[in-house]
Amino acid sequence: MSLNEWLRCPAGCDATIEAVTLPGSRIGLQCVACGRKIEEPVEQVEENYRTIEY
Repeated sequence: MSLNEWLRCPAGCDATIEAVTLPGSRIGLQCVACGRKIEEPVEQVEENYRTIEY
């Protein structure tokens, strides 16, 4: 199950949302129906936590 299958618009329009890039190198979520955006601060993650080793 992907995030888009269980995340819904907080405005209650019951549409799916998608990840969007916001000004200032931030990310957020935006409803595909009404366009409402949810913005969250983004933390810089150390490089060793971004790499998956098998």
